[in-house]
Amino acid sequence: MTNNEELQATEELHKALIHRWFVEGVSSNDEETALRIADEVFAEDYVDGDSPGAPQNREEFKRMIAERVLPTFADIEITIEHILAEGDMAAAYVRFEGTHVGPFRGVPATGKRIVFHEATISFIEDGRLKAVRGKADWLAVMHQLGAAG
Repeated sequence: MTNNEELQATEELHKALIHRWFVEGVSSNDEETALRIADEVFAEDYVDGDSPGAPQNREEFKRMIAERVLPTFADIEITIEHILAEGDMAAAYVRFEGTHVGPFRGVPATGKRIVFHEATISFIEDGRLKAVRGKADWLAVMHQLGAAG
């Protein structure tokens, strides 16, 4: 295998990691599955913290999924609309759909189906996500919930 072929194979594996997390993990709508896949996909020393209040490590990230995401949104469907990989990084633009069934930023459950997008850049080391920087369109969520003009 040439260096270029090795690089392409590695980049495809990086895309598969992102796909596995969003599509098999979060979209499973099952806490046990999501947490198991998080352990398999995210490095033990994973770091985040791109935004104030964001989880800082893998355990905090998993707690956020279990305590804030899955209880707040049901019937989650994540579609990866775009994904690119280069070297040790992968970028994804995803569409998140879910039914608002629990409190979100002070807004009680509405039962509304919400849709928003998130863009992430993931840094990969030794076949696992080492760090992720992302931005989600929370204003769109608040607008759909009737909490923003």
